[in-house]
Amino acid sequence: MGKTDPRPAPLRKTLLIGLDGATWDVIDPLLARGELPHLAALARRGVRARLRSTLPPITAAAWPSIITGLNPGRHGIYRFEVLDHGADATQDARPVSSDTIAGRTLFDYLGQQGARVLGVGIPMCYPVWPVNGRLLAGYPNPDPKRFFAYPPEWAEELERDLKRRGVADRDEVQRPDPRQRLARAEGRLTQVAAYVTDLLRREQFDFTMLVASVTDEFQHRYWHLRRGGARPDDPIDGVYRLADRVIGQLLEAADEDWIVGVVSDHGGGARPERLFVVNAWLRDQGFLAESRTARAGLKRRLARLLRRGARLPIKALFWKLLPREARAGLRKMDATAAQPDWSRTRASFVKLQHPVGGINVNLRGRQPQGIVEPGAEYEQVREAIIAALRQVTDPHSGARVVEQVWKREEVYAGPHLASAPDIVFKTVEQYAPQGGLGLAWQDAETVLHSEITGEHRMDGVLLLAGNGVFRRGSVIEGAQVADVAPTLLYAMGAPVPADVDGRVLEEAFELGFLAEHPLLRGAALGDATRARSEYSEEEEEGIKAALRGLGYIE
Repeated sequence: MGKTDPRPAPLRKTLLIGLDGATWDVIDPLLARGELPHLAALARRGVRARLRSTLPPITAAAWPSIITGLNPGRHGIYRFEVLDHGADATQDARPVSSDTIAGRTLFDYLGQQGARVLGVGIPMCYPVWPVNGRLLAGYPNPDPKRFFAYPPEWAEELERDLKRRGVADRDEVQRPDPRQRLARAEGRLTQVAAYVTDLLRREQFDFTMLVASVTDEFQHRYWHLRRGGARPDDPIDGVYRLADRVIGQLLEAADEDWIVGVVSDHGGGARPERLFVVNAWLRDQGFLAESRTARAGLKRRLARLLRRGARLPIKALFWKLLPREARAGLRKMDATAAQPDWSRTRASFVKLQHPVGGINVNLRGRQPQGIVEPGAEYEQVREAIIAALRQVTDPHSGARVVEQVWKREEVYAGPHLASAPDIVFKTVEQYAPQGGLGLAWQDAETVLHSEITGEHRMDGVLLLAGNGVFRRGSVIEGAQVADVAPTLLYAMGAPVPADVDGRVLEEAFELGFLAEHPLLRGAALGDATRARSEYSEEEEEGIKAALRGLGYIE
């Protein structure tokens, strides 16, 4: 399978529906109870897989991999904030933008083949850029009350149409009842789906993609309500039933010859009960030294008082009554209660996303106060930390904590490899890698109270259906997020870029389709098409506010 042929092929129309954070762990019980009829029908006539996310499993890295077929070392995004080894580690990092993926996505590549594309609510696409069709940026963007779209006048059209449909207010109140939030989400999402369905009937698009972020939002906020088993009013089950209805709406505009896919960027589950405080562990292992300044000592004492307060029976009420800004400030102070003494520190933690963390060597010439020499000493420090990580067990239970450890070049490749942490590791799901200092091992409930009770998991969902294209009722193994773009391009009849990192999931296809459709290799995606955008102060604060809302940053 495979030959080079730049000739454009007639493209099969495709509808890809993204459910941010969706997991088979929630979907399968609902399927068994007959509560997701549209997903069930797609599963019967298509192929499904557990879809392995990026390292780390986070929206910021995984959706770019889904729509480009590239690993983070190629598309340049590892988390919601810029990874900059040369920056002062005590300062807030800038939020990332779409700049490193613009011009290299499915929307761009298909547009080069003459296809018209439609993207609605696509994460990590702010700022938007020109495509052959329409593109609406999803999460995160600076203002949830506005649309950010290409062409710009489409934003005004969307505003008018959704107001006509009765969806005038897209903002969220701070802490509504789950039923109120679900009702608000239903009103908004079903009307957006109705608008997209009408648009597909009015205009011709070869590739359509819509992403709903509400599944991830509900899992972050309401996973604690699933303790003790299923219940009729579970808001997470409710939002999946809503997603199924939306899928049904969208399928009304797709005929039987279309390719239809459902995909998520990562999975979800309960927040871990134990914290692995990596900087404290590095200190105990002799790789990190705490600052001895008076200010650092004061912060440590205040942080201890806050942690004691978090154990009180009234803690939930205490934190609920605090304004959001005060809670964020206290959490940040706790996280920075003790800073490393960089003149004596050889390595420190890099925040990624549970269950994945990073560690950077404090390298001379790269970090502002680096002390480890490049070359042999750098490798010796890396090897020593990796060996120690592989032996980590929780002293309270004896349980193994770290599942896998890699040098960065073992999991990433490309021009942005140098931005990655020097060491990447994955904990078992019951442990969350954290920054800060103090105790190396903590119960999650002893740290500052958080409204976020759900966390990410490595495996998301993939479901692909198409008559005569994908195997019916099959399950495949080993699919990864970077495989989605090349697999869809091949199924549509488009050339697959020569430089994608993902593979075509041949095992998902009917044997007859594989025999009749040799793989065509197209031109390389190359580099991003535009220079880095500089956010205004207002834009940056708006994006940070969106990220704080789901606990991605403090």
